[in-house]
Amino acid sequence: MSDPVVLAAWNNADWCDAVSRAHGAACRFEPGFWINGGDAPPFYPNLVTTDPDATDQQLTAIELLAEQPGRGIGIKDSFSRLDLSDIGLQPIFDADWLWLPPTAALAAGVADFGVAVVEAADELALWERAWGGMENGGRVFPPSLLDDERISFLALTREGRILAGAALNLSNGAIGISNVFLGGDEAALAALVEVARRRAPGLPVVGYESGDDRTPFHTLGFESIGTLRVWIRP
Repeated sequence: MSDPVVLAAWNNADWCDAVSRAHGAACRFEPGFWINGGDAPPFYPNLVTTDPDATDQQLTAIELLAEQPGRGIGIKDSFSRLDLSDIGLQPIFDADWLWLPPTAALAAGVADFGVAVVEAADELALWERAWGGMENGGRVFPPSLLDDERISFLALTREGRILAGAALNLSNGAIGISNVFLGGDEAALAALVEVARRRAPGLPVVGYESGDDRTPFHTLGFESIGTLRVWIRP
């Protein structure tokens, strides 16, 4: 697996799998896609495509999901290859896959930022509140995720207050950075990415963002390497 977009898509599928399983979902990987055939956690899809050439298999699986009446579904088309409008889905956003080579130089982190790894359930609750989470107080990231050695939640603090943060997940060939919040200070991203690189020396850092959220990543040295599209049926 050497294609950067495929690496990024697989990393994201691994992340979706971990979060969904933490919510008790029964998930599986099939040739060309990852799928959660049950209810998805908030903000997470039911299917992520992992092979740009497996569109027939992907469409068959999506059509089966869409046959279940009265339930919402979400599809992450990692390669922007699918048209799902004929089966009642609508696109809600496009985004760029982002890639930072392991040898790329970074701007220096900000010295008065302390980056900590979340270790306890109450700390994760505070992190999720700072991230933005759900308005009704429901949890997106169950504490069981803290037991997964592939996953880390980073909290960038000043005077004991979480100002910025990100989630990291390690997969085959890449480390992913997601759920990034910067508290209005784009310099915080460098500090978070530096920690990601220390946790996975020699691996690229991957993720995705859309719109203006891409700007601090590009400034830091990330490259846009492809596009994805998210479809939903509410």
